[in-house]
Amino acid sequence: MKDMGNPFQEESRDLLSLDTKDIAHHTAAELIGTHLEKCKVRFQEFMKGLEGEEESTFYEPIKKNRVDFFRQVPASVDSSKQKVLKEDCQLFSKLFISCQSRECDLKEFFRHENQSHPAALSDGGKLHTCQKSHLTTILESQVTTPEAEPYADSIIIDGAALVNSLPHGSSKTFEEYAMLDVLPTIQAYSTKYKRTDIVFDVYRPSSLKAETRSKRGRRVRRRVTGKGKIPSNWRNFLRENDNKAELFNFLADKIARVATPNVIIVTKEEDAVSDRTINLAGVAPCSHEEADTRIFLHARHATEAGSKVIMVKASDTDVVVIAVSVLQALQELGLQQLWVAFG
Repeated sequence: MKDMGNPFQEESRDLLSLDTKDIAHHTAAELIGTHLEKCKVRFQEFMKGLEGEEESTFYEPIKKNRVDFFRQVPASVDSSKQKVLKEDCQLFSKLFISCQSRECDLKEFFRHENQSHPAALSDGGKLHTCQKSHLTTILESQVTTPEAEPYADSIIIDGAALVNSLPHGSSKTFEEYAMLDVLPTIQAYSTKYKRTDIVFDVYRPSSLKAETRSKRGRRVRRRVTGKGKIPSNWRNFLRENDNKAELFNFLADKIARVATPNVIIVTKEEDAVSDRTINLAGVAPCSHEEADTRIFLHARHATEAGSKVIMVKASDTDVVVIAVSVLQALQELGLQQLWVAFG
């Protein structure tokens, strides 16, 4: 009970494993309600085999209903592409024959798409993506990169990038990860800078970004609690949006309570919290989903509070592009320099 927590205190309707806190996908959880009926069907089929003319014996095992509740099996990309290709070939052949019999213009015929999702724009109904990182190389060629880290009085950190850069190491639970890996890093930043902002992403089910995140591999859902065990595959854990949402909220609560020499502001969903009494009207509540844009709301807030040189620490090309676009507006508010520690 001490190691795994009290299972009767779980208030959600999720199906989860008591030891690992892995959460089953909602479609797999629904199978529990029908599992007994499916087993009865298997048994009835077995009994009919004994009564009929089939060569079935009483000792022949009943075929199992194999269901892994805590693993999401990705759809086969090759099989789905083959199915679409066969359907396209059949449709194309019928249309082409019809076009020839009616003596239609073939050039006009080939100008039209033969499927609902144009292949030039999408793959299996999902939009093609591009390499945004190429923009960084172009922008870096226009400036001189300093040999040493420049001075700044405030730093704004992309929280998701920070978590990705801090593997759990020897930590066994999420509590240990927060206390041994994350908080010492935040305290070090707070010692060096007068103000430290940590900005986390917000994950919404209806987000356009959800499609891009779904392409990053198979995911495992796990409940985040202080005594919950950290999964061995950390990157696989961070592929699931719900996992990151719970982890970021958990870390935000820990960061807001840590003792630091200077101001710390951390976002938690649409709100923001601080270890000190400070006016956060300029940064919370906030409807921004991505930390890429929300970072510069904090940059504006820090500038209005007196910051002259701000360091932004992130790993997304979007942050670099947005920084270029908002620099002039921040300078008009009194900012002298804006640095981006990228990578």
